[in-house]
Amino acid sequence: MKFLNLENETDTDVWFEVINQGHDAKLHPCSYGQDFKASMKCTHYEPCGDAHEGNGVSECAFALFTCETARCELQPITKEE
Repeated sequence: MKFLNLENETDTDVWFEVINQGHDAKLHPCSYGQDFKASMKCTHYEPCGDAHEGNGVSECAFALFTCETARCELQPITKEE
């Protein structure tokens, strides 16, 4: 399982398709779940919006939450998997 590289045009097209699919996208779970502070250690972490409760902690911009499960928009499940 690899992360999409948004500097690569093909991967960017895949990411836009993931965005268009929204909650129907087939994505791998985020290794950090809803532990926002721990997720900041991820090499692909990008803060999303305002920090929660003024503590400087923010969910990752690439996390998609479905039924309390965090999934990573940069790790779509491919046909080979």
